[in-house]
Amino acid sequence: MAGDSTVHQETPVNVVEVSGEAIFLHGELDLWILEAKALPNMDLATERVRRCFHMFGSCTSPFKIRHKHSSKHHSIITSDPYVSVCLAGATIAQTRVIPNSENPSWGEHFCVPVAHPVMKVEFHVKDNDILGAQLIGPYPELRVSIQFRPVGENPLYKDGVGAGSGYLGVPNTYFPLHKGGQCWEEICHAMLEAHHLIYIIGWSIFHPVKLLREPTKPVPAGGELSLGELLRYKSEEGVRVLMKVSCKLMMKKHENFFKHSGVHCVLSPRYASNKLSIFKQQVWNNFLTFVI
Repeated sequence: MAGDSTVHQETPVNVVEVSGEAIFLHGELDLWILEAKALPNMDLATERVRRCFHMFGSCTSPFKIRHKHSSKHHSIITSDPYVSVCLAGATIAQTRVIPNSENPSWGEHFCVPVAHPVMKVEFHVKDNDILGAQLIGPYPELRVSIQFRPVGENPLYKDGVGAGSGYLGVPNTYFPLHKGGQCWEEICHAMLEAHHLIYIIGWSIFHPVKLLREPTKPVPAGGELSLGELLRYKSEEGVRVLMKVSCKLMMKKHENFFKHSGVHCVLSPRYASNKLSIFKQQVWNNFLTFVI
């Protein structure tokens, strides 16, 4: 299914047959929707109403000077065509609307990732009418170029997503591929190398969690400890360790774990605005507690 082709079907829908049986298209569908020719006028009713009113003439001032070369021709009202491309009933691409044109030229390109079981690719030529879009037919002539590239032939995905040294990420995105860092490892190293202050603020702190699970570089002494044990370890070294949490339920656990240590844990609850009703304030506070 490739190449530049002119599709001219004697049905309201232009169709490119893929196979007699449904096949699974997994890859990219490269589409060029170029132009259409000799589209029928789907706005004849509107045009007839306009001509009917035009027969009665227009109100003009008796003192208004008429120019000899004034044109009596009005712009012809005709279809406002656009094209939708459908696979298995799903619209995968759509062109812009070209107003009042019987020979529209779109020249639009689409590269659509697909994973659809289909028997045909449908090109719907429609009129963008005030009362709703309607198919233009029965004999629209549409010129398109269509090509399918299987996922196995795409260098971005044939070796797996993210695999290979030349992988550049998803194409045509606004931002380049983000290279993952070692956030937890960097946090752990920052706390292990702290000499004066460790200050943690959050809704709650789960002290049994371990920051390092698969370290990528040598870990200083204490790196194998859990978060709570690490904070107690640094407080014993003389580092000032401060924690400000907002959850009352977790605060009790922190008080028990950090009891008789140099870690200072302070409760700083978050309350709903006093402009809300008492009921809404209670709902808001409980919502935050249970969600976290």
